[in-house]
Amino acid sequence: MTVFEMDLERSKTLGLTFPPRQYTVIRLKLKQPGAPYWERPDLGISGDDITVIKGAVKVKVHSLGAVDAPPVKVVLRDRTGKIVSYADTHQLPAPRDLFPVFTEVFLPVSGERDLKGYVVEIDPDRKMLEITRENNLITLN
Repeated sequence: MTVFEMDLERSKTLGLTFPPRQYTVIRLKLKQPGAPYWERPDLGISGDDITVIKGAVKVKVHSLGAVDAPPVKVVLRDRTGKIVSYADTHQLPAPRDLFPVFTEVFLPVSGERDLKGYVVEIDPDRKMLEITRENNLITLN
C-alpha cells in the first residue's frame, strides 16, 4: 500500500498515475476541517494583468473570493527563484455587487532587464487561506 499526504484545494490536480488492468482503491481521510469556500477570500492574476513598464512591473490583482481579502505581498522572482522586488496590496473587498474589484501594485525593477522567465506571485508566504492558489502565479513571457 502506498500512502500519499497532500493538501487539497478546489481546482487543484492530483498527481496520480493508475496502472493498467488493475483495480485501484483510494481512501481519503480528512486531517482537519477547513473553512468553507464561501468563507474564504481569493486573489488572482492572469497574464493580461501584468504589464512591463520602464523601471517596474505593473500587476493588476483581482479580488475573486466570497469575503474581503487581507493585505498580502506580491513578489517578482528571477529565473533562479530569488525575490528581486515586492509590494504589498491593501485590503480588497469581495466583489459583492458583481463588479470587478482590483488594485494595481508596482514591482520596481532596476536597470534594463530581460524579464522573460521571471515569475509574479501573490502571497508567496501562503498567509491567506484562499479558495484556490491556482491563479496566484504567472511566468512572464
